[in-house]
Amino acid sequence: YLVNVKLSYMNLTEANLAGANLIGATFIKATLRGANLNGAKIAGADFSGAQWIDGSICQPRSVGHCIKKQAEE
Repeated sequence: YLVNVKLSYMNLTEANLAGANLIGATFIKATLRGANLNGAKIAGADFSGAQWIDGSICQPRSVGHCIKKQAEE
């Protein structure tokens, strides 16, 4: 269990977190590029400023999911 774990600023590139219980975890400004989160429980996890799996940056208040910056028109 990784419930409420603090992983801010960590380099988790290509980490296998599939099926992990990450409820309430903190990933602020962590690097998750290429990580496997399939089936992971991420309710309440804070991804603010994190580099998401696809390389995009999660916006502030990205709790429970990554809010990606909208493309400028």
